Amino acid sequence: MADHPITDIYLDSTAIKLFLDCREAYRLRYIENRVPLEPSFHQAYGIAVHLAAEAHNSGKSFETGLGLAATSLAAFPEHLLNPYKRQRFRELASELPSVVACYFDGVEVGNVVSLEEEWSEPFLPGIVLCGRKDKVERDPAVIFDLKTASEIGRTWHADFRNQMLRDFGIALYDWHECQLGRAPVTVKIECLIKPYKEKESRLEIFDLPEITAYRKRFAQQLEWVCREIRHYHTEYFESRPWPMAQQHCMTKYGPCEYLPGCNQGWTPKILANYTQRQEHLHIRVNEQKQGELYGITFPERRQSQN
Repeated sequence: MADHPITDIYLDSTAIKLFLDCREAYRLRYIENRVPLEPSFHQAYGIAVHLAAEAHNSGKSFETGLGLAATSLAAFPEHLLNPYKRQRFRELASELPSVVACYFDGVEVGNVVSLEEEWSEPFLPGIVLCGRKDKVERDPAVIFDLKTASEIGRTWHADFRNQMLRDFGIALYDWHECQLGRAPVTVKIECLIKPYKEKESRLEIFDLPEITAYRKRFAQQLEWVCREIRHYHTEYFESRPWPMAQQHCMTKYGPCEYLPGCNQGWTPKILANYTQRQEHLHIRVNEQKQGELYGITFPERRQSQN
């Protein structure tokens, strides 16, 4: 057991969800600062689409939005993908104009008061919550969150909606708006469905009023998990591994990105397939680099485990 003086831990919804799924995966990503060398083309595609959507909601033209998305996607290192993933990435890239067009044609811009806004909010001693909201409108007050998804299975619509109801980030954005005294009347998901085989891309809007109805339950869960994360940081920072949740070793995108090391050990050969995580939230980059808590860096961790 290690006893470290607590410094502020900046937690976004991605970090909290990963901790709930598997504490060891959280430790590897946010303390070891370790991520696979092979990038996620699904994440890259989502970022590109978000850039186009931001352009539309800012009043810019379709050509401008598509240009921003295409430029972002062109920078993706597809040579790091295996042949199957590379083919799928190229298929999606070729459909980018139609996906962006679905958003421009299907979304009417209302009274936008917040667009791609980064935020932070002190929550508990040593814990600061943070994140980035896609879009907030007023009159009426509504939070919008943009997702990209693939339509797979007969029950896809119901499955996706239920997944969004359990999405920690959506409820966290609603929580933060409430802290600011501007509680939303509902939450809406703008879902851009990616083309697949004979199915064309399209936009669907999911209304999630249940998010606002269960605010007390979410607040209780939020406090519990943040206390747990703080406890692990202060009491078990140097311990490894942290408890693993084996049922989450397989995801809808395939095996957990840390499964090779958890199964076979973090040998030099396996470590060679990983690199240092790059922070994407400016708030955390400026206020607290998660991978450098207490002066511990990824290369030093790697050496200590060889």
